[in-house]
Amino acid sequence: MTDNQPASILGAYGNPDVRTPNIDRLAKEGLRFTQAFAVHGMCSPTRATLLTGL
Repeated sequence: MTDNQPASILGAYGNPDVRTPNIDRLAKEGLRFTQAFAVHGMCSPTRATLLTGL
C-alpha cells in the first residue's frame, strides 16, 4: 500500500511524466480502491482504518 500522494502523480493512473513501475505493477496485479474516500482529516487514523477494516 502506498499513501500520501494523489493518484494523478502515478503512471498507473495516466501520468506520462512520472515513472512508477513498481506501483504500476501493484495496480495492475493487485486491488485498486478507485471509489474510496477518507473520513478522517489526518493520515494516521485513515491508515489505521484501512489496515483494520474498522
